[in-house]
Amino acid sequence: IYSPRYVSYSNNSILGFNTGNLTWRSFRRSVISEIKKINIKPDVIYGHFIAASGITAAFVGGKYSIPSFLGYGESSTELFSYIGVNTLKKQLRHIKGVISVSTENKKRLVEMGICSNDKIGVFPNAIDGNLFYKRDKKKMRKKLGYNQNDFIVAFVGHFIHRKGSLRVSKALDDLKGVKSIFIGSGPEKPTCEGVLHAGKVPHDKVPEMLSAADVFVLPTLNEGC
Repeated sequence: IYSPRYVSYSNNSILGFNTGNLTWRSFRRSVISEIKKINIKPDVIYGHFIAASGITAAFVGGKYSIPSFLGYGESSTELFSYIGVNTLKKQLRHIKGVISVSTENKKRLVEMGICSNDKIGVFPNAIDGNLFYKRDKKKMRKKLGYNQNDFIVAFVGHFIHRKGSLRVSKALDDLKGVKSIFIGSGPEKPTCEGVLHAGKVPHDKVPEMLSAADVFVLPTLNEGC
């Protein structure tokens, strides 16, 4: 179930109550509705990220007596503060195992008592080498219509403060003549001159655009991996 339709209440604190709790409950109801429509009993339930998929996977697993697992790749413990550690422990009590993308993330879960050490395995993020490999830069620039003589900087990620799309944009303001590619979306859209592309692209186009660039820049403040 990739993109169930649900009502989002965002993630805002109102008089001590965080609306994020309403969001993941809405998500959970939507997933359960889809499972009923599919009308099958899966062998395993997996949720990608703790909120809201992992929490939902744990609930569904407990409800239908199915082994459930989650992938913990969050970049910070922010969600622990609005859900609450004790509430999170309760919600994840039926989880059989956790796939953590880093030893640091595993350490967070263990130290906060959210999950026991024996339930967590570390499996670093990886790539599909059949898709993400270096192409010939000249060929890619010709295919994409980029000038062969330009110096091009590439950025991939959400256009948000943590990822740093505007930090890249501001830095490029001081580098006259440099072109740029911004792959992603979000509120912090680049404003520098020389932007060749700013927005989403199909997944298989990302390695082509990266190959057309001279350098890749990602001034992220924090990553789960």
